[in-house]
Amino acid sequence: MDFTKKFGSLDPKVQAEWIEYDGSRFLIAPANNIAFKNKTLEMFKMSEIQGGIDNLSAKRVVEIEAEVKAHTILLDWEKVEDQGVAVSYNPEKAREMIINYEPFRTWLDAESVKLATKKQVLDDSKKKS
Repeated sequence: MDFTKKFGSLDPKVQAEWIEYDGSRFLIAPANNIAFKNKTLEMFKMSEIQGGIDNLSAKRVVEIEAEVKAHTILLDWEKVEDQGVAVSYNPEKAREMIINYEPFRTWLDAESVKLATKKQVLDDSKKKS
């Protein structure tokens, strides 16, 4: 059995797609991909998982979520500026943008869910064939 063929790639870029938004392009992977799940496990302590995120501040939850997404969902960008200055992609800058710009975070979430839904529909149609 080939694990990648059976369960999917550990590299989120394999399923990622370039999506345009307001003159910029973003390489986005589907929500809940394998890398996302693994990074989430890495970021949370067992006490946080068992006790639920209710014990964390909203800010801390957004910071953790942004860290995970900067490595597993938002994988690159083109033509991005901040205060008129071109910004090169790196996970640290992606994390910062995800944390600081709630409308961007909401858009990113929606796009990654769309990609996951599209992937699921394709997977389901392959199973029926």
